[in-house]
Amino acid sequence: MLSHLKPSLNSAFSQFKPTSYYISISKRHYFQSPASMKLQNLHGLNCAVLPPKQEHKHTVVWSHGLGDSHEGFQGLFEMVLQSPHMKVILPNAPKRPITVNGGMTMPGWYDIVSLGMDRKYNPEEEDVDGILKSAQKIAAIVNDEIAELGDSQKVIIGGFSQGAALSLLTCFSQLDQKLAALICCSGYWCLRDKQQVSLKHKNDTPMLVWHGKYDPVVPFDFAMDGYEQFKKAYGDGLSMETHVGNFEHSMDMEQAQQIKKWMKERLA
Repeated sequence: MLSHLKPSLNSAFSQFKPTSYYISISKRHYFQSPASMKLQNLHGLNCAVLPPKQEHKHTVVWSHGLGDSHEGFQGLFEMVLQSPHMKVILPNAPKRPITVNGGMTMPGWYDIVSLGMDRKYNPEEEDVDGILKSAQKIAAIVNDEIAELGDSQKVIIGGFSQGAALSLLTCFSQLDQKLAALICCSGYWCLRDKQQVSLKHKNDTPMLVWHGKYDPVVPFDFAMDGYEQFKKAYGDGLSMETHVGNFEHSMDMEQAQQIKKWMKERLA
């Protein structure tokens, strides 16, 4: 989602760092991508597509955080997460004015009004139209991959920060088929007061949640409270595995290796 609330929060982004400076809840990489990618337009989104090295058997659709781009995670997938049979699609969010950044225009899946350690859920602050439009585009990309592979359980959706929140919303509001997995890193549950929308499709996709105990941007208690509400609202059938790390709004190698292992198990 965002990556520099203010310069004083730079220390929060010491592992995977986003490129943009200002409020970018995206924590990106110390993995520098070895080469630039030619982007493809998929359903109105410019996407980096990392082709499989061998026969295409699986696809991951991964959404970056606010203020970032596909470059924030391209290197991580190329060097750590991508398996030989996996296609990786890294969509780029369109640029839009972001309220919490004083209206500055930057890549964002939807507008953000507030951030920080005192953040509380306020449905009046949510950019419902922006969230749903982005979710529909990500869902269209996922559905194309399902059609190509012939099996929804060969597709994983996930993301970091705002991209994680978008992936969660997309999975259960737009997709009626069970996927191999949903991965949410440093994210949260948005539209939680609109469950007829956010939980329209209880498709039983297994979830992996990672969150930093010391996250100053998407506070740990704020995120965990949302996930607990999500579990209660979902009811039976939901599989959610939660990991808590000793980090801030970022990712680290331990987390990346655990995600790689978890994806391999779900795609076996």
